[in-house]
Amino acid sequence: MEEDTFYSECGGWSMVRLPLIKPYEVLSIDPETTDNIWSIKFDSDELFSTDHVQRITVEDSIIYVLSGIFNGEGDSTALVGSMYPTVWYIINTKNGDKRGFHDIEVFNNYLLLNRYPHPHWYDIDSLFIEYCQNNKKLPWSPE
Repeated sequence: MEEDTFYSECGGWSMVRLPLIKPYEVLSIDPETTDNIWSIKFDSDELFSTDHVQRITVEDSIIYVLSGIFNGEGDSTALVGSMYPTVWYIINTKNGDKRGFHDIEVFNNYLLLNRYPHPHWYDIDSLFIEYCQNNKKLPWSPE
């Protein structure tokens, strides 16, 4: 039987990845560039994917993603056909719910209404260094 390497592989020379909850992962093409852009695919009719992932976390069965360019240079993140400077996403892997929010208050209210844990955000570049370069385990990796 072949070993499942989903949670242990970092990618290769031209692409790196951070596993979230199978099958979700955050990818960066050409990690050697200074514009290291992380992306995630949602594979949903409303939410296809997002670039400029800056922070992520996994709490229980819920994936949280924060996308945007934080240097104030305009709108960088698409959400249902419109562009925003910052977008917060939730993927509930148990019930299939996938949502994006361009307003932090609406995001926080949604968390409260659905009794979702508040995310403890991790900087994606710091996670990459710890996980792929320093061979540490991601906080949500299964044992």
